[in-house]
Amino acid sequence: MEQCCGRAAAATPTNADLHSGRYNVARAATWKLFKRLGLTWLCCGICVGSYAAALAIARTGADEQDCSHTCKAPFRTDNGTVLLVGDSITAGYFPDVAGILDGRAPAASCYDAGHTGGLSSIAGVILGRFGSGDGWCGTSHGVLQCVDGYLNELNANLSVIHFNWGLHDIDPHIYRTHISHSQYYANMEKLYLTFKRAAPAATVVFQTTTPVPPSYTRGRDNKDVIAINDVAKTLFGPTGKYTDVIINDLYQHIVDVCHNDPESTCYPDSCDCPHVQDDGVHFSPAGRRFNALMVASTIAPLSTGPTLLAAGQTPPEKRDVAEWRPWELAFFIQLGFLGGLLVLVGGAVLLRRKFAHVPASEDGGETKDPA
Repeated sequence: MEQCCGRAAAATPTNADLHSGRYNVARAATWKLFKRLGLTWLCCGICVGSYAAALAIARTGADEQDCSHTCKAPFRTDNGTVLLVGDSITAGYFPDVAGILDGRAPAASCYDAGHTGGLSSIAGVILGRFGSGDGWCGTSHGVLQCVDGYLNELNANLSVIHFNWGLHDIDPHIYRTHISHSQYYANMEKLYLTFKRAAPAATVVFQTTTPVPPSYTRGRDNKDVIAINDVAKTLFGPTGKYTDVIINDLYQHIVDVCHNDPESTCYPDSCDCPHVQDDGVHFSPAGRRFNALMVASTIAPLSTGPTLLAAGQTPPEKRDVAEWRPWELAFFIQLGFLGGLLVLVGGAVLLRRKFAHVPASEDGGETKDPA
């Protein structure tokens, strides 16, 4: 063997060396290391991929975003027996409804502070503004996140719940979310069932969504209003799934009063009705008072109806408000997936070991005990 710099030069392995046990052991160890590394990377990929899939699943539900910062507290928690739920249209006619049913309308400062003012003459009225803001939280998805917390804080013995939601769900330009008709149906049903759970003795009134005039060009269209009102009527009212719900067809009331003006007989198809609706989808002072009259006339005969306390029933327990975030929900979905995968792999390994130790006869048949 030649010397190189005082050291023996490494000999080139021969065929005998390649087939020696020592070389095979080294090659097997290297292959085993590669398999372990591959298994490690596979496990990492499964963990990352399963979490991404779980997060995607978690975000397909109604809790896609956290809307707790948009939830509003009740405006009054004393002796209110009528709850008006809705968006800015409801907020627009609420003071006049309160003036009719409560005895006197609140001043603007009292309204902003959350007080309706005065003693009840017919019924105390409460405004329910659950969610707000632009984007996803302004849709009925956001309303459903806020309603339980609102009702938990509300110390009311309700006889009537009058609600509407719709204009936000047909405006992807502002709220950046497309609410399909099936989603709208499901969300309105969940909202109704939440009200009945909180106030089972109350009469529920659904108000149809108000028209969009043709001059409004910011993303809403009156055809969409008609479509969601039709969806709501398959859910509520005499021909709907829940026949106990009364329909206040405010949409049709507005159309009828506008058609009294010869210049607005084409409303809302091809012309506006400015003396009633003068600010996009919002209403003039006269329009807000008209809406209030229609709402109050629907509510007043029902406001003396039974309540839980009047019927001698115990109010339902306050419902826990879900506080799960999508990433938290995804974590538990991933745990369930990985746990199930571990059980499957473990079962496969046990079965393989079991069958690997079963002796087989030479002729392929069953083994016989030696004589």
